[in-house]
Amino acid sequence: WQNIGVKYTDLLFQDNQVAVIRTNDYKTPNPAWDYETSLELSNIIYKNNADKAGYLTNMHNIVVKNVRVENVIPYYYDGFGEYSSIGFSVSAMSVPGTRTFENVTITGINNPFTQSAVPASAISIWNGWYAPEVRLINCTIAGNVSVGGGAIGLSEATLVIVNSIIWGNDPRPLWFADYGNAENPTRLVVKNSIFQGSQWSIGGTGSLDLQWLDGNLDQDPLFTGNEDNPYTLSSN
Repeated sequence: WQNIGVKYTDLLFQDNQVAVIRTNDYKTPNPAWDYETSLELSNIIYKNNADKAGYLTNMHNIVVKNVRVENVIPYYYDGFGEYSSIGFSVSAMSVPGTRTFENVTITGINNPFTQSAVPASAISIWNGWYAPEVRLINCTIAGNVSVGGGAIGLSEATLVIVNSIIWGNDPRPLWFADYGNAENPTRLVVKNSIFQGSQWSIGGTGSLDLQWLDGNLDQDPLFTGNEDNPYTLSSN
């Protein structure tokens, strides 16, 4: 086998009725894979699509860069009898790997789904056979709503948030669910970020390995912008 890389760039995805990007979904680990797989999504706008912007599971390394996700429309799942909408669902089913979100904005998603163990609206992060490491760098997660959970859902995986804004999400910024798996602990690292409510606003079940590092603020970011893209900041 040889290394496999896929790249999508400079695109507009709008008014689609299913998840726009979906990687494969093998249910068992595959240690025989001795090659690297990678996916890069860059300079993309997702707008008014149904279900989710991306279902990102089985690639060793995934990079989502300079991407804006707005207003994911709820999609009806017959098996659950409910509607669901989310920005990205992120895991590591058959191979370990990192998922890096850099300069990504996820806003205006209202997820009505009530049956998830890790309810979220912007990003749901969960383990498969492996626990992914997800990095949010220079990202904005704002104005999202989920039922009972948070803008971000985290379960038995590692999330690192750096130089990012997590603000104006209802009912809270982040919800975690940990089930005592010693090999895949639920871990959160936050540094140099605006995080509404500070660490006290985080909710969840089980145990969270929290590293609340220097430079974090609980302070209104004072978004500027216009009707098309309200969640921007002044250059000053």
